[in-house]
Amino acid sequence: MKFHPLFRSTSILALGLAITLPSTLRAEEKAAPAPAADAAAKKTLVLPDPVATVNGVKISKAELQKAIDTALANAGVSAEALPYEQQLRGYHGILRDMIIEKLLDAKAKDIKVSPEEVNKSFAEVQANFPDAAAFKKQLADAGETEESVKKAIASGLQKQKYLEEQTKDKVAVAPDEAKKFFDSNADNFKQPEQVRASHILVMSDKNATPEENAAKKKQIDAAAARVKKGEDFATVAKEVSEDPGSKESGGDLNYFDRTRMVPEFAEAAFKLDKNGVSEVVRTQYGYHIIKVTDKKPARDIPFEEVKEKIEQYLGDQRRRTAVGEQIEGLQKSAKVEIFLPPLPEPPPAPAVPTDPAGK
Repeated sequence: MKFHPLFRSTSILALGLAITLPSTLRAEEKAAPAPAADAAAKKTLVLPDPVATVNGVKISKAELQKAIDTALANAGVSAEALPYEQQLRGYHGILRDMIIEKLLDAKAKDIKVSPEEVNKSFAEVQANFPDAAAFKKQLADAGETEESVKKAIASGLQKQKYLEEQTKDKVAVAPDEAKKFFDSNADNFKQPEQVRASHILVMSDKNATPEENAAKKKQIDAAAARVKKGEDFATVAKEVSEDPGSKESGGDLNYFDRTRMVPEFAEAAFKLDKNGVSEVVRTQYGYHIIKVTDKKPARDIPFEEVKEKIEQYLGDQRRRTAVGEQIEGLQKSAKVEIFLPPLPEPPPAPAVPTDPAGK
């Protein structure tokens, strides 16, 4: 299980960790260093202390290293697995977000956050874990305590309130804007045919032996026989199904269109009438029995049905832009010194050949 973002520090830093290191790691997966680059790959990154100052406030080597270690743990890799330049880019990226954190902390430090707000957000964090024991284990593994998580939550809420206050006049969406967006994107508001279905799944992957498949098939056949004899489908699903996402809801998968499911499953489901039950269906996940509980024909979605969602979408876009502009303004007005080794210059763009004839 990955560390929850709130274990990393605060929200803006968490965003930086999510963006910076995964892109670095993807680059590493695509191509290992060429032999000629071995020396660069083995070069050791030595951090100064402090690594930066923000309006005279130091960011220590230890702070940056802790953030890096957390990000690497989330990605499941070690720093030694990354070439020097990729390590350096990761350090610069995370330091950039720590600098933003410092700037926002200074602006938001006097904003009030109630214990009730913190406790509500803390409960939402806990809800990401199956039980209290799993949550406590994650805290211990991350080197955190309930108090440190609540402190991070409070800091994050302060910054959130500050940014909301600074950008509140820039995110409003006029009534006619949502309608204009709707009219300009009509093809995106066509709902394809949908069914609502439940299923019973007995898992069997592609590496299963013939004997294992036979045992799984016998298990699903027994469940199918129970349903055919009149037993309640949801009851059988709760008892037999191995799909953790739908088992407790009696196999219910809610509404879906043909593109949401693997082809074999979709084909079987869309052939059924309402309340129809399929024969056993084999997919890459194993053996299924499907029951269709409702059907919706394709239709054009009316504007009033999606008006609020469009307004929220447009408002969120403007909010992101406004927050970015606010942060950019803070950076431009701040005195920031970075002491990390500089990033290498990007390679020059290839020259565009000219036409000798001047065309």
